Amino acid sequence: MTRQADVLKSFQAYLRQVAIGEAIYHQNLTLFPLLGGDEENPAYVLLGPAIESGQAEVTEVSESGSVPELVVINHGDLPILIPEGEILVGAKQNRVVNITLLVAAHSKVILPVSCVEQGRWSFSSRRFRCGSYAHPTLRRKKTSSVHRKREATGMPFSDQGEVWDEVAEFHMNLGVSSPTDSLTDSFKAAEEEVKDQRKRFELPKNAAGFIVARGEQILGLDLFDSPATLQQLWERLADGYLMESLRDRRKLAETKREIVQRFLERLPECARPYDKAIGLGTELRLESEDVIGSGLWYNDKVCHLSAFANVKA
Repeated sequence: MTRQADVLKSFQAYLRQVAIGEAIYHQNLTLFPLLGGDEENPAYVLLGPAIESGQAEVTEVSESGSVPELVVINHGDLPILIPEGEILVGAKQNRVVNITLLVAAHSKVILPVSCVEQGRWSFSSRRFRCGSYAHPTLRRKKTSSVHRKREATGMPFSDQGEVWDEVAEFHMNLGVSSPTDSLTDSFKAAEEEVKDQRKRFELPKNAAGFIVARGEQILGLDLFDSPATLQQLWERLADGYLMESLRDRRKLAETKREIVQRFLERLPECARPYDKAIGLGTELRLESEDVIGSGLWYNDKVCHLSAFANVKA
């Protein structure tokens, strides 16, 4: 059996052990916790804490910069996990991370990103910090275009025009005006409302992930190898989904469990490994008529898996 086939078989078995917890419902969103994962602390650090401690630096690739690429330097003794969907704020313009990757200790990688601030190309700082987490529609569209670009060119870049169009539509839906067309400005405008909504969704301590749905539509799934990782990311991840709910405030019925169960069961069937990862582990591509997603398999676990209903434009 080849290494890729072995990874795929292990990934499929891993997903089948994930259990769906009790639904949490409010207004027009239903959240289902995903239970499982490793109770021990993971053998990596997340990018946000690594930047704050000085273990990590994220910068432009050069003084002139490159829109789809940043540099990440890991000065520390542990790998750094950078999940797909993370928004990085600063330098010449804000970006969103295209794929999940794990940066080895004492190494440097080129990080594939997309711009979420079309109207600025000037330094606001020399280094990036972690900001909000992108909403699921943007993540879905970005992931879909990254798969297409990678198929054609081998590079994990997005359709930048499509990303900018989604940011503009998001601003319009929320009635937000941004001088630099920055996605972060929409999050700032709704900060208090989203914070209040987040209190309605309290995850069980053993949750390593969750699925969020609106009515009969799956908005997205995020799954990690450890509840400890999810706990660190929960507020920012949740806010991305809650921001999505503000685009359409109609009250919808609670999502039926079988809809979520079917979605979760589809994931093992539509996954395949990429031949080569950026950083540690094995990157996964999930794609079918009804699912789009990506993930990172490392040390016999799902470091991060993100998946969305493959809604056609």
